[in-house]
Order: sequence, then C-alpha cells, then structure tokens
Amino acid sequence: MDSFSFETMLRSAETRLREKGIFERGDGRLSIRLPVSGSDRSLSLVCDGAAIKELESNSIESIIFSRRPGVGGMILGRPPWGSALCQISNMMPALFDEQVRQIGPSVEKLFYQTGETLSPDDVRKIARGGTVFLLGSEVLTLGYTLERAVFNLELLEKCAKSFVLAHSTGEPLTTIPWWVRLIAFRRLRRDEAKAAKAYSLGKMPTGLGGY
Repeated sequence: MDSFSFETMLRSAETRLREKGIFERGDGRLSIRLPVSGSDRSLSLVCDGAAIKELESNSIESIIFSRRPGVGGMILGRPPWGSALCQISNMMPALFDEQVRQIGPSVEKLFYQTGETLSPDDVRKIARGGTVFLLGSEVLTLGYTLERAVFNLELLEKCAKSFVLAHSTGEPLTTIPWWVRLIAFRRLRRDEAKAAKAYSLGKMPTGLGGY
C-alpha cells in the first residue's frame, strides 16, 4: 500500500467520527502506523482539515507506537461521553463483555496534564495496559489498526454513556468477574502480538479479533 492509501484511511476515519458526532472540527487527532519493516514511521491528521504529516519523534503517539509495536492506530481527543467520564471518575470499571475484550479490564486515568509530556510512569501504564486511557481532559484510544481504534472509540462512547448515567444514580454497579477480565485481556494482548509480527514484516495485520 502507498502513502496515498494511508492518507485515505485517515480521512475516512475522520469522516466517520465526525458523522457519528464523536468529534467536531479540531477536537481530535488520528494517527496510523506505516507497515515499514524495521521502522516506526507514522502519519497523523488533526480533525480540522489540516494537512497529513509524519509525527514528530517526541509526540505522545510516537512514544506509544515505539512502546506498543502491536498498535497500528491511535486517536487522541475529546469525545462527548469520554470527556464526561474524565470529569467524574478516575477510572471506568469493567461493565460489559465486549468492553473487556476490546478495551481491557478497566479504563484508567493517568497523571498526564494536557500540554505536558508523558511521565515515565504513564508510559509504563500505557505499555502494559488496555486500549483506552484518560489523559487529563482527553481520551487516548489505541487499536492494532486505525479501523480497530475507531471501533474501540465507538465502543468506549457506548460504555462511558452507560457508566456516566449509572454513576449519577449513586447505585452500586455489577462488574465483570476477574477471571473473565483476565482471559479477555490475554486475548487482546495476543491480537497485538500477532499485529506486531505483521508490522515487523512490513505488512498490515489481518484476521484479528471480532467486533
């Protein structure tokens, strides 16, 4: 695939997120890993009609791409329900089966403040964690492809909406059992390992996981 194809993927993902009301103009940044053997090259698009460009080496996305070789797509921004989640809680527990399979055991809020660099502790948490993190007032969503990152963000919005509304009632919530969370997380990491192998060979990962 050539760079034009990857730029088309970025524009298509941006359009989808806008049409679903998840991002408004200028609210998000999408990034995609280029499957170039032995390289961490990646492209980024800000959702404001700006030009697509390569990520700087010290950007949040570049740091994460280097630490998570199985991540091929990344979205950073302020989706409506994800932003609400940032305001009311330091984490979202595991509430739904599909949540733990695609997002991870929980959605954790890091110590990061918007505009700062990631701390070594935050980098370690992202390196060994799931696919969604709360960064200050923003939501960071990962996926083994950009398409998967979009799906994960859509899933996060559905789960966050349910959690925020349930949280407002003050009633106790029932969470997914620990052993289900463990099995699901192992499957998630296994998908990433397969994706990492594909990227290391200069190929796009295919045939991973369900939605």
